[in-house]
Amino acid sequence: MKIAQFYDKERIRLGIIDATGCIPCDFKSDMIDFIKKRPDCTPFGKAIPLDSITLAPPVSSPSKIVAIGLNYINHVQEQKAETPKFPLIFAKFPSSLIGHNDLITWDVNLTKKVDFEAELAIIIGKRVHKCSETEAMEAIFGYTCANDVSARDLQFGDGQ
Repeated sequence: MKIAQFYDKERIRLGIIDATGCIPCDFKSDMIDFIKKRPDCTPFGKAIPLDSITLAPPVSSPSKIVAIGLNYINHVQEQKAETPKFPLIFAKFPSSLIGHNDLITWDVNLTKKVDFEAELAIIIGKRVHKCSETEAMEAIFGYTCANDVSARDLQFGDGQ
């Protein structure tokens, strides 16, 4: 099932995406609340054509965004880097999230080398700690596409 957040008169609603468009759900909160409560996403009303709605970020206010750098061999080679012995973990700010087709902007006086990578984002739906692989997989709520945008000149300017 494809669940999305969209704007409806300045508020975020949930909907089910299918071939006909976005069918609003009978749930009165955002994706974070939906993940916590795990209710049925009962369709409510007619499908709205996708070109007539504005999609919000898949999750609009996560508590954290954790990213892993150089996480596949082709990327390591492309960067002319050594394969990391341990995961390169970094954070993104939740305020950096935007919705589908939203404009990516930056201050041209601050950075001259902006780069992007298409990423698979995993939305974790419950807290786990020191768990088995099976428990980790069960903690996954869903997946979405992400566009990881970085200011490379700033990123490498501090030695990280």
